[in-house]
Amino acid sequence: MTSQKNFPDRQYTYVFHSPGIEPWICGLLKNRNIKNVLDLGCGVGSFGFLIKNYVAPQAELVGIEISPEKIEKLKNFNIYNELIVADVTAVNFSREFDAILLIEVFHSLANLDAFLLTVEKKLSKSGIIIISGPANHAILRLFKERNYEVYEYFLRGLFLRNVKSGEIVVMWRESIHLKILGYFISAVRRVTGKDSAYIIAFKSSDQK
Repeated sequence: MTSQKNFPDRQYTYVFHSPGIEPWICGLLKNRNIKNVLDLGCGVGSFGFLIKNYVAPQAELVGIEISPEKIEKLKNFNIYNELIVADVTAVNFSREFDAILLIEVFHSLANLDAFLLTVEKKLSKSGIIIISGPANHAILRLFKERNYEVYEYFLRGLFLRNVKSGEIVVMWRESIHLKILGYFISAVRRVTGKDSAYIIAFKSSDQK
């Protein structure tokens, strides 16, 4: 008999990133001509799996991960064409990528501004960089200064709020009732003065 304390699996968030973020990221990647992807801080390969099996099956995937244990596990699944054990800030590539992912990694970097400058130079002419994770006001300001589209992510991905315009986007379907709920929750969050938010930020090569 299944125990209620194991329902749901609350460790999922710590292993496979925040649940609910996947449809938003897939939406940014689909219908693009993606030939290669750089997954910085690839973890256990959850987004690599989505790309290889759903978004861009023919794409070449390169995964960078600081944990040797995770890399060894990933080798058994044949998701990535190349896997490198390294700190994401120490890797240097001469080639460019059509998509660069930085999922729940950036908030731990000592010099995010310099890192973004370096990584953005690795985008192809039609490339996109997608970043997600917890961000404070200083990080939000940095992303806006670097011309990123920034969305606050809440209720496990049911809603996104455009940080610049305040517009609410609903995951499931366009519903005025859900949008009103989203605006209400967003207003409550701002009134309570949260110092940080979970965000999705993205930028195309033509936005450099």
